[in-house]
Amino acid sequence: MREAQRTAPSIIYIPHIHLWWEAIGATLKATFTRLLQNIPTFAPVLLLATPDVCHSDLPKEIKELFFNDHEVFKIQLPNSDERRMFFEDLILNQAAKPPPSKNNAAWQTLEVLPVAPPPKPRQLTEKEIRQLEEHEEDTLRELRIFLRDVTHRLAIDRRFRAFTKPVDPEEV
Repeated sequence: MREAQRTAPSIIYIPHIHLWWEAIGATLKATFTRLLQNIPTFAPVLLLATPDVCHSDLPKEIKELFFNDHEVFKIQLPNSDERRMFFEDLILNQAAKPPPSKNNAAWQTLEVLPVAPPPKPRQLTEKEIRQLEEHEEDTLRELRIFLRDVTHRLAIDRRFRAFTKPVDPEEV
């Protein structure tokens, strides 16, 4: 309820309210009633509750929720002629016909445009060039430190001791 008030205009929808009302406990019923009463009458919040039974068959507590400043709309089941009239228009007039074309631009061939040349590279300022050079030096320094560490580990490993001595061309 508070979220509905905060994000108004909003709709609170409760389908099958009579079944929901029977399933919840007295504490939740009291809390729901209190929160519903705290919504100001001028607030743009719509409580939409639908039962599967007639309004007269609803429990007294539910009727009282919609008694004072609330409107109750009774919707009767449509008869076969009303259903046929609704679906006849929907199926024959709306679904069977193709949607009208908004314009004929979709059917016209489009003009082939030449490929645009790539933009020229931006000229760097002296400060940007210095920053780029410093960044490159930092990256190379990190790479040297990493490679020095890797080669040191390989040099102290016995398995690779043969690779640490210079190669004698006559011996090879």
